[in-house]
Amino acid sequence: MPVADAALRTGRVGYHGSRFGIGGLYLKTVLLSLLTLGLYNFWGRTQIRRAVWAAVSVNGEPFEYTGTGAELLYGFLKAIAVLIGVGLPLVALIWLSLRTESETGAQLAQLAFYLVLLALAVAAVYFAARYRLSRTQWRGIRFGLDGDAGSFILGSIGYSLLALAALGICLPLLRTWQARTIVNNAR
Repeated sequence: MPVADAALRTGRVGYHGSRFGIGGLYLKTVLLSLLTLGLYNFWGRTQIRRAVWAAVSVNGEPFEYTGTGAELLYGFLKAIAVLIGVGLPLVALIWLSLRTESETGAQLAQLAFYLVLLALAVAAVYFAARYRLSRTQWRGIRFGLDGDAGSFILGSIGYSLLALAALGICLPLLRTWQARTIVNNAR
């Protein structure tokens, strides 16, 4: 393939925004979030994403972020509901184990609690990437994330256990595997 054809097939990526514009939006978001006790954060984050996405372009065509602050708020409320729905029974199990003076039961319940929290945190990373990609467009083409969260969670927990056994030395393997999985499943 001639070099000229290869240059036409690859797009030129550019950033046409100003740091001060994004910084101003960030400061506005922080101040209004403080005044509204964090409620404005969802709408401010949406404004920042729209500004950043619009400033990035491929071949002069900018990206577009179509998410809304209300969607971020609903996602946050759903995550809180899941944490409460899953966490409260586990906390109750730990409390019951401690009341009956069953140390083994309490330790197993605590281990289950931490494993569930780890799985939920990893799932949050996956679903956040899926949300951001599904709300990103370029020239009318919507992005997305294929694959399933279950394999992402299991793989991440496996690499986390490896990093724990290796005293954190393998932590870059975990981060690399997660990033590679998301990039390979992005469409």
